[in-house]
Amino acid sequence: MKIANKISISCLLTAVLLGAIAGALFYSIAKTNLEQAIFAHLDTTAKSRAHHIENLLEERKREVELMAESFHIETTLETIINNHPDSTKLIEETKSELEELLCPEIGLYETFILNPDGKIIASTDQSRIGLDKSTDAYFLAAKNKTYIKDAYYSQTTKRNSICISTPVRADLSGKLLGVLVARYNLKSLRDITAERTGLGETGEVYLVNKDKLMITPSRFVKDTVLRQKVDTEKVRELFEDVEEFGAEHHPHVPLIYEDYRGTRVLGIHDHIPEMQWYLLAEINQKEALAPLAKIKRLGIIIMLLIPVVAWLIGTVLARFISKPIHELHRGTEIIGAGNLDYKVGTDAKDEIGQLARAFDKMTGDLAKTTTSIDKLNDQITQQKQLEESLRQAHQAAQNANEAKSDSLANMSHEIRTPMTAILGYTDLLMDPDLTPSDRDNHLAVIRRNGEHLLSLINDILDLSKIEAGKLSMEAQPCNLLSIVADVASMMRVRADQRATSLSTHYTNQLPEIILTDGPRLRQMLVNLVGNAIKFTENGSVRIVVTFLPDWRDQKPAVQIQVIDTGIGISEEKLAKLFDPFVQADSSTSRKYGGTGLGLAITKHITELLAGELTAQSTPGVGSTFTLVVPTGSLEGVKMLDSPAEVVRQLSAQGHGPQEKNLTGLCILLAEDGIDNQNLISYLIRKAGAHVEVADNGKIAVQKASDQPFDVILMDIQMPEMDGYEATRVLRKRGFTHPILALTAHAMSNDREKCLQVGFDDYMAKPINPAKLIQMVARYGGKKMPTDQTTTDPTHKPSTAVTQPIESEFADDPDFTQIIDQFVAGLTDKVESMQEALNNADFETLQRLAHQLKGAGGSYGYPALTDSAKALEEAAKARDHEAAGLAFTPLAKLCQAIIAARKAETPSDGA
Repeated sequence: MKIANKISISCLLTAVLLGAIAGALFYSIAKTNLEQAIFAHLDTTAKSRAHHIENLLEERKREVELMAESFHIETTLETIINNHPDSTKLIEETKSELEELLCPEIGLYETFILNPDGKIIASTDQSRIGLDKSTDAYFLAAKNKTYIKDAYYSQTTKRNSICISTPVRADLSGKLLGVLVARYNLKSLRDITAERTGLGETGEVYLVNKDKLMITPSRFVKDTVLRQKVDTEKVRELFEDVEEFGAEHHPHVPLIYEDYRGTRVLGIHDHIPEMQWYLLAEINQKEALAPLAKIKRLGIIIMLLIPVVAWLIGTVLARFISKPIHELHRGTEIIGAGNLDYKVGTDAKDEIGQLARAFDKMTGDLAKTTTSIDKLNDQITQQKQLEESLRQAHQAAQNANEAKSDSLANMSHEIRTPMTAILGYTDLLMDPDLTPSDRDNHLAVIRRNGEHLLSLINDILDLSKIEAGKLSMEAQPCNLLSIVADVASMMRVRADQRATSLSTHYTNQLPEIILTDGPRLRQMLVNLVGNAIKFTENGSVRIVVTFLPDWRDQKPAVQIQVIDTGIGISEEKLAKLFDPFVQADSSTSRKYGGTGLGLAITKHITELLAGELTAQSTPGVGSTFTLVVPTGSLEGVKMLDSPAEVVRQLSAQGHGPQEKNLTGLCILLAEDGIDNQNLISYLIRKAGAHVEVADNGKIAVQKASDQPFDVILMDIQMPEMDGYEATRVLRKRGFTHPILALTAHAMSNDREKCLQVGFDDYMAKPINPAKLIQMVARYGGKKMPTDQTTTDPTHKPSTAVTQPIESEFADDPDFTQIIDQFVAGLTDKVESMQEALNNADFETLQRLAHQLKGAGGSYGYPALTDSAKALEEAAKARDHEAAGLAFTPLAKLCQAIIAARKAETPSDGA
């Protein structure tokens, strides 16, 4: 027999023997533990129920004794014994009193009184008066003390009962006046034993009296009370215990026996000495030991698995032991075939290891004198592979260098083109003989090329943020229709220049508000629509908007397709279309210009928004770019059935409140910016309210403490005490009226922060007049008509300022005076910001930019809000260069706003 087989058989026999011994031992221990656990549970149950029954009997005895102590009963018995004339009346009163003592809930259904001769003289059952009970146990035994008669069947009441009787004695003499008897049914005992919680399907608890009769119902046999004889071996042993131990409590041994039905049970009992009752708690042996059957089945399965596992282990062990021998044998064959490089060696310390190492030393000495052809061939192959890898790496580096050179050359060309125009026209401006008309034309060219250069720099900066992983998204509620309409309006001029039609289509109902990064969504649409217009001449560009209720993971999204009839893109070029600095081919760059950054940036922004951007194109036919952006939760968002009609209504509707909806309200405005003070005060006064102004939070707290206000409008960022602290102080002082936050900050967590501090609501600057009045009216308890105004909090018009800029409220005569005041102060603000910038006073610069950011959009200049926001962020970062770049377009915007306002104002000679 082979060594491997011997090892396997030895492991098998050993495992089977040990498994059998362990299984038998485990089964025996498990059975003993299970029986002990069951007996412990039965013992607890029996003792608990027996104790409960003893307490119940003591309670009933005390109830009867308290009845007997009644003064009225004692008086009645004395009166009857003395043959007093009022005895009849007293008997009637006693009967009424006894009837009041009856209590079906505890089983007390009859009470009566026996005179010293044993005759019933008063009873709740009138028919029993006069009966002679002098020979009954409950009369004889109760002359000296309270007595409980064992359970019995009453022929007169036809009920299973127990009787509790007690003597009635005169208070002074102690003379026996009679016996008070109370009959109880067995309901209370039945309720105690019938509770089967924790006794399974076959467990039961029952009482046996001294006559071996069951006095509580059986769980399995009907009509057993005082009829079922429980004359089992177990019960006989119980009453033998009484003879041996008497009526005292003593330990009881749990047993397995046959019950009154002949069923094998596990049982234990407890003794109720006063009544000589035994309480038995039992459970069917099969149910109790059922877990052992599972253990037995599991043991059989394990015993069947043990030989298999033992055989496998033995086989593995045998292979492990015999493996070095087989390897040594195989090594001799390989070396014998001429492979002198083969090593048989092993780290084993046994004889086989020593033999293998000696064998390896012999072949090693032989290999030193022989040249291995296979080894030489391997070296040659490795050398060729290395050369091929180097060639491929060199080619890849060369291709990358060429791509980099092309990209840099393209970018250099794109940057140098506007720079050449800027420098050239700057030189022309130095000509003192220029006419004003030529100077304006030259300035327009310089501005146009400067804006183009700024756009290129912004794209490069965005790409650098993307590569550094620092481009972040800020999801806010924004108006989808407004963004699409603004982009279409902005790009329509460029489309007209190329004789290309630009149209917008809405295929189904759309959500009014979506949760995304509005400025970035606008940037993506501008890139896609701008590309479509650039590569389409004498054709058409369509923007198609579709709502996708179940886009991905059953979550909603908006699909925006930009479809053009332009030059198209070949299929092989589509794969690299979204790579940085990539255009379809070099001829495209030469003819149409561009750095190739727009689509790469758009693709990355889409991924950060968890969206999707795809492209389809046919050369000579046109291209379709499909942008899908998740909408976020739409809970509570209005769905627009006719988006196109809503867009038209948005364009046609006026601004600002038209009615005096705040009449009678007293409003406190806490705002440090004079422009916002003027505007908001004007709007609220126009709506009919009285307005008090506070320049900072400290003054606001003082005014609110001195006089009542219906609503407080609280700016967040103010000197001395900001809006957060002012609101905390007011709430601590017990101010309960609404406080509404006004802030130019619009981060996603600002609203939650305001509400936690104690604000009732939140409105972001720039202020929308209609929504401001509506919010004040709502919190001031005024009814307002449904607000149909839809604004876009992410509105970001082009920063290009090529002509005077008018306010969005310019057509509203009610705003004329207040807009004039705001515009008149712009020059001073720009000079103050210029001075702060020159002095590197970033705190002042940030404060002034923050005020202008909040006021710009509120006065109908959203571009001013966006430009001021860029300056505020640069000042906050203390970046002087970035602040300078942000200040220049802001100053030009202010100049354009001032110029437009001057053009609207008639001259003195008009």
